[in-house]
Amino acid sequence: MQTVTITSQGQVTIPKDIRDYYGITASHKATVEQTKEGILFKPRKDFWSAVSILASDITASDEDLRNARKKMVTDWPRKFPWKK
Repeated sequence: MQTVTITSQGQVTIPKDIRDYYGITASHKATVEQTKEGILFKPRKDFWSAVSILASDITASDEDLRNARKKMVTDWPRKFPWKK
């Protein structure tokens, strides 16, 4: 547990080791909640950070993408004729 000082403007500096652990930088935002134990700060993830979780190591060549598009154009209408 670490002790921090609250400034006259109500600001608190989060210790560097905690900022580093959570990847918090000057541009990050946080949510603040009142709890029975005290004040809880939670770092908010921006949209692109959240999207990066979905990233994959799977790669596709241009030819793979062209073939997939052709297959979709021909197969989709047969599988879902009501969606024309």
